[in-house]
Amino acid sequence: MFEHSWTQEPRGLTDILAAEDLLFDQVWYNPALVITRKYRGGTEILMDEDIPPGPAGSARTIRRDIWTGAMKAAERVERERGKENLGPWSDCEWGMINGKLSAL
Repeated sequence: MFEHSWTQEPRGLTDILAAEDLLFDQVWYNPALVITRKYRGGTEILMDEDIPPGPAGSARTIRRDIWTGAMKAAERVERERGKENLGPWSDCEWGMINGKLSAL
C-alpha cells in the first residue's frame, strides 16, 4: 500500500540550479588541480606566448596569463565551496558527479 500512496514533491528550480552550480564547480576544479600538480612536478612549463608542442614525453607548456586566471578562479571556488567539497574522489565518485551534472 505504501508504494501506491507515497508521493514526493519535485525539487524547485532554485534547488536544481544550486545543485548544478556546485557540481559544475566540482567538475571544473579537478583539471585545475591536475594542472597544478603537473606544473609543480615539472611536466608543465609556463610560457608568455604559445609555442608548438615538443616531442612526445617532453614537458607541455601553458600560457602564463591562462595559468594566472585559472589559479585565481580556483582560489575563488575554494573559498566559496571549501576544499573538502572539491575532491579528490575515486573514479566511481567522479562518474557519479559527472552523471548528476549531466542529469540536471
